[in-house]
Amino acid sequence: MDTSCSERSTAEGYYGPAPEHYRSSGFAAGDDLPDHLCVILRFLASREPKEVERELVSDCLVPALGKMVAGFAESTHPYWGALKALLLLLEEEVGERVHTQTEG
Repeated sequence: MDTSCSERSTAEGYYGPAPEHYRSSGFAAGDDLPDHLCVILRFLASREPKEVERELVSDCLVPALGKMVAGFAESTHPYWGALKALLLLLEEEVGERVHTQTEG
């Protein structure tokens, strides 16, 4: 089952797993969009760690958070610190590094 972000989905700005993956896993996103950060984190928290979820983090979540952190870098966004901390934690978890504009 493919949970990675495809070129098509990331080009369109969608960074979540395919909705079919949620359904086949018995997970309901509720009224939120399936690529909403809180939905993806809730989904990951409900799962046992395995390669499929690692791919979701490395292919979808880390790039999306990298873009968010870079986009908020010039502002005083109230969630910038929390998003940056989450990005650093997930990068450490999957062994990948996203270079943002905030790094010197």
